Amino acid sequence: MKASLFEVVLTDSGGIQEETTILATPCLTLRPTTERPITAEVGTNRITGSVPERIVPEIERILAGDARRGEVPEL
Repeated sequence: MKASLFEVVLTDSGGIQEETTILATPCLTLRPTTERPITAEVGTNRITGSVPERIVPEIERILAGDARRGEVPEL
């Protein structure tokens, strides 16, 4: 059973990136960088930037079942 009610979260918030990683929920960060890179390195976050041509395919990929599983970082 999935731990989250959400299929994917779109955000520009570093705090949300951390929370979605803890909740094993796919997250797309709508910025070119993040102050929480661990969420993209080992968590469920993918950094897409704000260009729709990058965001839409990522959403479609996640909804098709190709979401990053990720792990919860030690700290």
